[in-house]
Amino acid sequence: HAVAVVANAKAIVEHFAKCGAPRQRFRLIPNILDTREFDEEARRGFPGKIAWEPTETIIKVARLDREKDHETFLRAAARVSARRPTAQFLLAGDGAERARLERLCQKLDLTGRVFFLGEVTEIPALLRTVAIGALTPSRNEGLSNTIMEYMAARLPIVATDVGGNRELVDPPRGGFLVAPGDDSAIAEALVRLLEDPLLRADMGVHNRARVEREFQPAIIAGHFCSLYADVLRGAGR
Repeated sequence: HAVAVVANAKAIVEHFAKCGAPRQRFRLIPNILDTREFDEEARRGFPGKIAWEPTETIIKVARLDREKDHETFLRAAARVSARRPTAQFLLAGDGAERARLERLCQKLDLTGRVFFLGEVTEIPALLRTVAIGALTPSRNEGLSNTIMEYMAARLPIVATDVGGNRELVDPPRGGFLVAPGDDSAIAEALVRLLEDPLLRADMGVHNRARVEREFQPAIIAGHFCSLYADVLRGAGR
């Protein structure tokens, strides 16, 4: 019965349209990422005590639950490590899957290559210390704040092609999209980026420019003002 419904990704609109919701009532308005605030937080530095090599490190920021499919990411990490022994992997986030994933790391011989950081509040500062951002959920992804933070940090992205990930990653300019559950494809994309610093840099520049152009507070506020004006005029009734 809503006059208007805000969705942050085309994938969300498509999902509810298939469920029977009136498509014309939806307004697509993305999330906000304030680059000025992001950069201020990044400059404070990351207080972690574990050292890793920034140009060889891949990060995945996500809670540790089944939906985020860390298992596939770790299997991809094992493939990458076999070809590039200097690669390192960070998992920022915590959850019920942690103990199982730590056991999987031992089974895959990833001890000393994968670091479980737990809950991290200094994400902008942490992202300055890595080379690639990854997000590999199996399903249910809207417009990911994690991917937007990767973009703001000038990182190339490897993500699964679910939900709104395609709308942010913008392949091939901003990164690579792979099928959910395909650890081989994830590994191939990660290795290619590790081996090509110029490609990483180009993707990072593209991603940062998009954040500055599309997701700043004033821009999103304008979208909402337009929506409210339409509602007040009775549009969509």
